[in-house]
This record gives sequence, structure tokens and C-alpha cells, in this order.
Amino acid sequence: MAQNKTLKLNILVDCLRGTRVDSKGNSTASLLLPLIHKFGQDRVKISLYHTPELSGMKKKLVPPRWNEGVGIQHIKAYIFDNTSLIISGANLSTDYFTNRQDRYIEIKDQPHLTSYFKELVSTVCEFSYLLESTQQHSNSSSAFQDRNNLGYRLSLINKSIAQSPPEKEPLLFKQKAQSMMMDFIDKWKTHGDFTHVSQIEENNSKSDLTCPEPTKTPQATADTIIVPTVQMSPLGITQDQAHCQQFFEAIKKNRDTCRTILTSAYFNFAEMFRNRILDSSSQFDILIASPQANGFYTAKDISRYIPNAYTLFELEFLKEVHRRGAQGLVKINEWNRPGWTYHGKGFWSSIGNEKYPSLTMIGSPNYGYRSLYRDLEAQITIMTKNEDLKQRLYEVISRRTVQTTIINAISVDIGNDFDCKKYMCA
Repeated sequence: MAQNKTLKLNILVDCLRGTRVDSKGNSTASLLLPLIHKFGQDRVKISLYHTPELSGMKKKLVPPRWNEGVGIQHIKAYIFDNTSLIISGANLSTDYFTNRQDRYIEIKDQPHLTSYFKELVSTVCEFSYLLESTQQHSNSSSAFQDRNNLGYRLSLINKSIAQSPPEKEPLLFKQKAQSMMMDFIDKWKTHGDFTHVSQIEENNSKSDLTCPEPTKTPQATADTIIVPTVQMSPLGITQDQAHCQQFFEAIKKNRDTCRTILTSAYFNFAEMFRNRILDSSSQFDILIASPQANGFYTAKDISRYIPNAYTLFELEFLKEVHRRGAQGLVKINEWNRPGWTYHGKGFWSSIGNEKYPSLTMIGSPNYGYRSLYRDLEAQITIMTKNEDLKQRLYEVISRRTVQTTIINAISVDIGNDFDCKKYMCA
């Protein structure tokens, strides 16, 4: 930004996570504040979304960190002008660049799709708090004042939203935020077209698709389709949920020739996903972090029991798989790499007994209860006929399965004497 005086920066983070201080007294807000001091509020805009589910007495009683369980802004999208878009599940903290296995896809030279995510972020920013330096004048009377001498305050700049702060008027806030989001969704339903893709990159593997130039009906010529979806249940937006339900219906319809891989860091899938997997009568490989590769494995507080809880959920699920006689179809693979943690998420699906997947989903959802009902999420679904891209998608997931161990209903004793306490205390 020092070299390019016209460059502007817009960052959207969660308010609860973004203002929680670490052991050194730092927070996301305090670490980003120097950018505002150096380059000015007109070039640097830092927005912090606050869930309306944390309000009133709950806001006062639930302590930091634990209050994040109520709901957060969880979208991970990185946009550079109109030339590059990165969709990921990574938070960009230090471990994501060192010893945490995650996933990203970069889509190049697709201004239409880039504009979609740019407007998505801008829309959420409209009903989020703006980070302001206390050295500058606040434009809103609805602001968190700098009572702790942190050097910043949070202000609601949108006048309508400022009249209904999420932590004070949650119902009115939801109505207004939902209206803004529906305007955004309806706009892109009307003229959104994400079918023509020229270049995709996943994990540093490039795929230059030889698609013809867009026409009035690019659907007829493009060999790759991208569908973006959002999930914001606190605001009444359940687009991604409906999309995933359609996806599972397609799997069930093609169950005899379909193979699907689902990955997530945590085995805490929402009931909808668990039931859909079990009811699909199709081949499912679930790739999750082993307890040792779980980010909470080395935690010092009560969080250290979280990996054991996920193991319990995993084994209870396998018990149901065994009861249904589906152990030949549904398998769980635990990922483990010494010294590393796992945070990847998404779907890969092959139809028609093909070796390579023709569909993948990638984005922020973990496919748990929070993803469906509490957090703000976004992901994309890529469907392709391009053989080169399909092979590269296959290579990505193949590299991960090398570091996994299969845990299935045949190799685990999950009879009637299944001892939950044994696994919880292991």
C-alpha cells in the first residue's frame, strides 16, 4: 500500500473473535489498527460482524472465547481486484502457513465471480461494525466506546442498522440484515452466471481450461460450472443447506455408480448430513482429523477433551453404520501427520464409476450444527467435464488419503457392550 497510493484494503472478520485478546494483550482489531493509522480510514476499512444471537444478558454473562459458540462470521474468501479469487477454509493465522493442512482453490480471470464475492463481503460489511481509531471522529452515535483504552472503537456506520444494534435490538437487526442479504441474492439470481471458467488453481496445481470465450449462452460451451452459495441461518438465509440437500438427492439417484469423499477437521456433522449419508445407499469415504491432528489436542484447559468427544461421535456413527449393514459403503479415514493439524473441508464426488471426481465443494463450512444454524458461511461447488481439472482434483485428495488410517465398523468393536466412557477418557 505504501508503493501503490490507489490501493484500498477491505477486511471483514468476526467481532467476537476479532476483539478477543490473547495472552500478550493483542487482538485482530489491535493488530490491524496500525494500518488505519498509516494509510487512513479512506483506504483501509476493517469491518467486524457481530451475531444477533449474542445479546442482552447472554452478552454480559458468556465470557470471551466461549461466546463465539453462539455464532460467528466464518466466511473465508480472498479477493484481488477483479483478477483473482481464493476460496478457502483457512484463517490465515501462523499455523496455516507452517504445520496445518488445509485447502484452497484459486480462480483466475473471472471478474463476474470475483464481483459476486466482493459484493457479498461488502453487503455483510454494511451491517457490521467498523473499526475506527480513537484518534478519529466517529460517524455514528451507535458505537462501542474505548472504555479500556484500546485505541479503537467500533461503530455502526449504516444509519438504519445503527438504530438496531445486534446486541441490543437483535430482532430488528435480523430483519434489516436479512433484507440486505436477500437483495444481494435476488440480484445475482437475476443476472448471475458463473459457468465460464478459464483458469483454476488448487494447492499450486494449475489447470488452464481451453474454454471458448463467453457468449450469450455460455452454459452451452463451458466445460466447468461454478455455483456459489451462502448460509446465514441467524438471518434466515439457508441457500447452501438447500443446495446440499439437492446434492445428496443426486447422489442417492446415482447411488450405484457414485463415490463421494467428505472431509472435515471435526466429526461433528449436523444431523442432516449424517442422515443423508446413511440414507444414500452410496459409497462414502469420510476423511477427518485423527485425535492427534486435532487443533485442540494439546489444549491446556477443558478444550483438551474435544478430540475425545469427536471420537465418541465417530464411533457412535460407525455403530449406526454397522446396524444398517452399510460398512461396505461408508468408511471413516483418520488423517495423521506427526507435528501437524488438519483443517481441510469439502466434498469430492465421482459419478458413473469414473476414477476422477467431476464435482467438488470448497469453502468455510465444517458441515456441523454451527455451519447450518449459527455461523455465516460461503462455499462454491465446481462441476467439470474437463479431464485435466478432474485429474488434478483427484491428485489433491489422493495425497491426503496416503496419510490416513481407515476406521470402519469391521475393525472396531462396537457391539452392545460399547463403552462410551472408555473412549471419552482415553
